[in-house]
Amino acid sequence: MRRFIVISSLAVVVATTVQVATPAFAAAPRVLIVDGHGWGHGRGMGQYGARAQAAAGTRWYGILTRYYTGTRFERLHGSQRIRVLLTHARGVIVKGDSRTTITSASGAVIASTRGGKTYFTIGRTGPAILIKVATSPAGPWRRLASVRSKFVRVAGGRVVGVLGPSSAHWYRGVIDIVPSGAGVDVMNYLPLETYVSLVVPREMPASWPMDALEAQAVAARTYALRVAQVARARHKSYDICATTSCQVFGGYARTVRGKFQVLESRSSNVATRSTAGWILTWRGKPILAEYSSSTGGYTTSGGVPYLAPRLDPWDASSPFHSWSETVDMSQIQARWPAVGAVRSVRVVERDGRGDFGGRVRSLVISGSRGSIRVSGTTFQYAFGLPSDWFRLIVPKGEYRFTFNMSFGQHNAAVRFLQQRLRAEGAYPKTAPISNYFGPITRAALQRYQRAHRINPTGFLGPVTRARLNASA
Repeated sequence: MRRFIVISSLAVVVATTVQVATPAFAAAPRVLIVDGHGWGHGRGMGQYGARAQAAAGTRWYGILTRYYTGTRFERLHGSQRIRVLLTHARGVIVKGDSRTTITSASGAVIASTRGGKTYFTIGRTGPAILIKVATSPAGPWRRLASVRSKFVRVAGGRVVGVLGPSSAHWYRGVIDIVPSGAGVDVMNYLPLETYVSLVVPREMPASWPMDALEAQAVAARTYALRVAQVARARHKSYDICATTSCQVFGGYARTVRGKFQVLESRSSNVATRSTAGWILTWRGKPILAEYSSSTGGYTTSGGVPYLAPRLDPWDASSPFHSWSETVDMSQIQARWPAVGAVRSVRVVERDGRGDFGGRVRSLVISGSRGSIRVSGTTFQYAFGLPSDWFRLIVPKGEYRFTFNMSFGQHNAAVRFLQQRLRAEGAYPKTAPISNYFGPITRAALQRYQRAHRINPTGFLGPVTRARLNASA
């Protein structure tokens, strides 16, 4: 669920005005440095914070109560099932095994298989569902049946295979194909607990501590149940989607370029079973248990009491707790051409919580033709920033290197290192300028170090930093 669902905030917005560029119509900088915190929307549980707490011995229920204010734990009774929208397409190919059956909504058998080398393509012909059969996924296809039904259901042995243009996915439960528009909705209909066990390793590394996985399982189960209840009240044909707009769900396994990869994990299965049925509620109803990778140290309001802003000191160990990126002024102008040549970008509203005054609520972009006000999340998405908690810095004069850097780092300072090395003739003119300290950067730095009689480590340490700063 990465997790950018827009919910109105009840937080009090603190207005700030930070001048981060030169005055309008003066010579504008070519690039802005963007320093920030966190990864994701920051509402509800922070996954890296959950990992740190679990590693320190906090149980899963203690972790959850630190993120979801005033909630209660309740346990579901009876079996629950969920309909997961996998894709909408003109048609879909499914692989039959020795026990595959295709039935209509009434339960009438349309087709069945006795061997494994059978493929079905299911699509539309007018108002009817058209089913064709072949012995190869490439065809040739033979018309098998045309049926008028609310849906057709494909059931296999342990799993059902759904083939795509470049990959195949395997799903537990059954696959329902439902007429929708000019095509079909392809859905996986399966037990809720099975669904949760397959979401957990897609949303959180299965190698993380068990209590973190258990907290994730309860959050994922609660979120799914809440979203499903809303979808059913609105009479949708499915309960939840399978993408980052909801919760990431990839099924049991996948085959990519001939390589079979099981997505299910033993540890996440254990986490799901050990918390089976447990959900978080507010006033007797499942909560919208949102979560994100890294909160940056402070969660943000979700517009409801149980998603109140909370300090998250456990996020400090996250690799995304602090980050740095760059945005070219040309990128800003390309995104909002109506303002003309960009002269300044000012943050005018923040939420008032944490470093820099908190998450950005809105900015004003001014140029030679006028100004435009945009939200912090709009600016974030436009340039692929990890979160909406950031500040903008204009480099003044030549950039000075104040900290060490090495291979594998991703930081705005890497861009300036590459530019300085290119000016020295060490960085290839055809190589891209980026924030990534990769093999090209290391080789270029080694060339620079050899030229200046410095030990060619490919590491930007104190000696090399001093030499680069002296030439600035």
